[in-house]
Amino acid sequence: MIVRHDDVTLLAPGGAYVPSARALVVADLHAGYVQTLQKRGYTLPSQGDDALLARVGALLAAVEVDTVIVAGDLVHGRPAFAARDGVRSPLDRLLHAMGTRALVVVPGNHDRGSDDLLAKRGVTVAERWRVGAHTVLHGDEPLEVLRDERDRALARGGRLVLGHLHPALSLDDRAGARARVPAFAEAPGLLCLPALAPLARGGDLRRDDHSEELLRLADAREVTVTVIVGAKAIEVGRLSKVRAAGHGA
Repeated sequence: MIVRHDDVTLLAPGGAYVPSARALVVADLHAGYVQTLQKRGYTLPSQGDDALLARVGALLAAVEVDTVIVAGDLVHGRPAFAARDGVRSPLDRLLHAMGTRALVVVPGNHDRGSDDLLAKRGVTVAERWRVGAHTVLHGDEPLEVLRDERDRALARGGRLVLGHLHPALSLDDRAGARARVPAFAEAPGLLCLPALAPLARGGDLRRDDHSEELLRLADAREVTVTVIVGAKAIEVGRLSKVRAAGHGA
């Protein structure tokens, strides 16, 4: 884990912990991803959310958590709410794993319009959520809204915490081994969380087309990148330097 000065701790495999509130913020779990695509006609092997549940369990075991806040896309679509072949729905399996902890969802583009189904399960749904000095949004809101919320959070000594962007980084050992790993992207007043979903490949921050949305919010010279490798969060430096070092890779 990596502790920041503003009451935020970055945790592998992809969460931000606010100890003063005993709150864990995660994003883009996309529970029921495979079921949703199957419902849309894609031919995919049936696959549960065991890997996602393991990631959630690891985060909850690492710190003392009273409240879990999801910065959008808790589920991938409505099929995640449906039980199948006598097995709990993907969402209900996830809620069971969270135990008695309070769950707050700031809906994203995949779970907006599901407020009623979430409320029936005791989930709090909100357009934005404050955690101490920090504000949680999904990240697909209009740019002017995101910039304004970042400025407000920064003035309070906090951050705007976002999902949606799925930041990641491609690692290359120059000997033929390459891997893309999830990453935190942070700047003064801003924290973009990696997608917690195991099947989310993420957008490589070295690529212009993948980092475009982030760089509308913050300059590459002020963005710090922290990658997640296994059970470790490892800071790799300023995005401007990372992009320069990886140019042409």
